[in-house]
Amino acid sequence: MRQETSARVSIFQRLIPSVSFGVTAISGLLGAWWLLDLFKTLKDDKNATIKGLMNSLGSIEQSVAMMLVLAAVIGAISVVVVFMRSDEDEATMPGGAYLAGLPCLISPALTSYMMFLVIDAFHTPAKMGFEKLGGDVAEYALASIGAAGFSLLLLSAFVLLPFRARIVKRISPAIAVALITLCITTLVVISFWLVGYSQQPTPPFPTA
Repeated sequence: MRQETSARVSIFQRLIPSVSFGVTAISGLLGAWWLLDLFKTLKDDKNATIKGLMNSLGSIEQSVAMMLVLAAVIGAISVVVVFMRSDEDEATMPGGAYLAGLPCLISPALTSYMMFLVIDAFHTPAKMGFEKLGGDVAEYALASIGAAGFSLLLLSAFVLLPFRARIVKRISPAIAVALITLCITTLVVISFWLVGYSQQPTPPFPTA
């Protein structure tokens, strides 16, 4: 009897890394949504202060950072799980397939850049242009939300669609997941740096 060389890939093999990637995308989506909501609230608040704005931005970014920490922890666990599941007795997807998680990095990256633009504008008032800043924030926020939606759809297909692969031990899936987890960890560092930046004293505004 000829031995089968390919079989369906189990959902479990893709599920745990996908949870990590999904939480990453959702962190960017929520960060962008919270920032838009904050600007909407400030628009109607005549008693808003720069210190209050910085505290709100820091709180938003800290929430995003904690979600990214969770994603990184799940990602580290998934590296072990994917490596352990990649053996000669089970169908294993090639590492390139796990790069479906890369688009999930776009949304939090855009949100972090958007946060930086806003925070930096108040720490460098000499080069601040609010008329352009408002438009840029809206564009980046919409792009972040759109990128998160697209990446989550792609991730859903990656998890739920049936795949067949060779029954062979591969190390490339664990490497691919580890690289994406490293990128998530980098976003964690950036997010906590932004939290610290938001709490630094802002210089006085130049007067005409």
